[in-house]
Amino acid sequence: MTFSGDISDDDVAHEGSHVADRQALGSAVELALQGADPNANVMNLPENITKYASEFRAYHVSSYVNQVRGVSSEVWNSGWSEADRATAINKLLRTSSLYHLTPDRPGARLYTEKDK
Repeated sequence: MTFSGDISDDDVAHEGSHVADRQALGSAVELALQGADPNANVMNLPENITKYASEFRAYHVSSYVNQVRGVSSEVWNSGWSEADRATAINKLLRTSSLYHLTPDRPGARLYTEKDK
């Protein structure tokens, strides 16, 4: 596999956040299967978050990396409050052609069952 261009710290942190979300879901499923709740439905586990929730978390992580590095971005600026950060992330998720996600249109969950 070949990459073109640079991979930034905030990109790595962003994708790492998605990995953490999936690991949390995997751990929850494993606990359920080991007896914590053998009848648990994976679809209903609180760790089975939506695409919106996962992206919102990941962009928060990216914004904190930008903040530590002192680099302004579409998800962080030195004059912003936490509310400004959340507003910017929500705007990105709502308007980007990659997402079109909102709290009211959160997209699929991490685990979805295919129709049979």
